[in-house]
Amino acid sequence: MKNSTLKFFLGVFLLSSFVFMFPLHAQYPAQYANGQRFKILVFHTKHAEGAHVQFAEQAVEFFKKLNYGEGFILH
Repeated sequence: MKNSTLKFFLGVFLLSSFVFMFPLHAQYPAQYANGQRFKILVFHTKHAEGAHVQFAEQAVEFFKKLNYGEGFILH
């Protein structure tokens, strides 16, 4: 009895989530990601502790390497 009730509610949940989420997917065509996804504004100073400066420089280089194509803008 408990197993069939659980299966019923699970089925109702999955069906209702599909019914409500399907129209949201229909609004987003596959070409929505052609533009830039996001912008990054980076602030750092060279007058901080040495480890912090080194980490900031490594982070900037890391994000520059990630910035291939039109993924995001790094300022």
